[in-house]
Amino acid sequence: MQVKQYWALLLIVFGACADSPPSQPPSYCVESEVTITQGLYGRVTYTTDVGTNPQPQPTPNKPVQVLDGPNGSAVANATTDQAGVYQVALDVGNYALCYSVDNCVSFSVAANELVRADLPTCFCDNAWLLVQRSSCAQ
Repeated sequence: MQVKQYWALLLIVFGACADSPPSQPPSYCVESEVTITQGLYGRVTYTTDVGTNPQPQPTPNKPVQVLDGPNGSAVANATTDQAGVYQVALDVGNYALCYSVDNCVSFSVAANELVRADLPTCFCDNAWLLVQRSSCAQ
């Protein structure tokens, strides 16, 4: 591979991840696995920087910690299953998920409401994403 091609490939790979985290494969229905009726659920995945067109892969056994606010105290914990899916029943209230001290997303849970937050990770910036619920399980 010529030097120019190598650097062009690196720019494409790093640029693709820096602008937007990888998305979930459309064929995986997280909602079909949810058994709670109120709280938080979602999926944690990892996308490698190796190969052409890498697809997000599930991240099993990943701890998920729900806080009472950005950089607050832990109020609930969950662990992802083999498919990278987690769920945690929560009371009505305001909460946050933090990937790092300065990288938090806040959300609220209302009565009988489910909130979805996914964590698509890669070799670049990672952040929790609040995701619109899918109707794939209906």
